[in-house]
Amino acid sequence: MDDDGKLPKNTYLHVMNLGIEKRLVFMDKKDLDRFIDLLNYYQFENPPARFSFRKRPGYERDINTVPLVKILSFLMMPDHFHLILEQGKPEGVSRFMALVTNSYTKYFNSRHKRSGPLFKGIFKRAEIQTLPELLDVASFIHLEPLKKGLVDDLKRFPFSSFHEYAEIHQGFCAKDAIMKNFADPNAYQNYLLQEHNLVNKNLFLE
Repeated sequence: MDDDGKLPKNTYLHVMNLGIEKRLVFMDKKDLDRFIDLLNYYQFENPPARFSFRKRPGYERDINTVPLVKILSFLMMPDHFHLILEQGKPEGVSRFMALVTNSYTKYFNSRHKRSGPLFKGIFKRAEIQTLPELLDVASFIHLEPLKKGLVDDLKRFPFSSFHEYAEIHQGFCAKDAIMKNFADPNAYQNYLLQEHNLVNKNLFLE
């Protein structure tokens, strides 16, 4: 990061897509879990085995190779998804998104007995140019389930990277670019409260 807060060009991207004709693309927990597993699986180019073989004995992945992307943050909503990605290789984001969405569409169509495209064309992307923008997009992603009224406590919404940032469980997100700006997970949660004028709302129920 430069002294003026600018981030390296074409490095961090906010990526999103929604269902074609605004249809639901995640019907239940099984669909959501599958998409999250695909995000993790396709971070690295040329996985050593088919996705369906990943849990078999002897499966290993070479974590020393340069990833297509690093995933900083994610959110799955019923009809769309958001990601913050750090590009690891040239065109890494485009290649990663093609692998994830193509694989998920095949799975979804087979499971739900449908055919044709699932997502609305090419995914949308926006370059994140400064650290304040990065923090703002991350907080927007983590707060959306609450703002849309899906939950009254973010800890009750497991289909985002908030659980990793709150250290409820471990995952695959590259959190350092965001969390190095906060003393600890509680400080990040306080930032969410203050930044979005929700001080009087109990987001984090015990």
